[in-house]
Amino acid sequence: MTYRTDIDRLCAETLDTLGERYMYRPQHFKLPDGSQFIPDFYLYEKQMFLYTLSEDPSESLYRIQAFAKANPYQEHMIVQNGKESNVWFVPVDNEEQT
Repeated sequence: MTYRTDIDRLCAETLDTLGERYMYRPQHFKLPDGSQFIPDFYLYEKQMFLYTLSEDPSESLYRIQAFAKANPYQEHMIVQNGKESNVWFVPVDNEEQT
């Protein structure tokens, strides 16, 4: 499989090692502003979308937050490549729903 970024590839390798079933870039979703969004991964057993971010995530983070707010009943997690190239998980906050 060809991955969009190195962090996507590393994330997929980690998921494979963990035995996690996933789909890479599962489908297009329409955001409330009309733009298209494609999550990076969908984890089947956890029923969770997983996103990867580079060191400059501003635009991606905005789109992820918009997608998460439009899908509040779905779990959303972010994987970010830090300066030391370590990977961590951060939940997306859906508390601000109206």
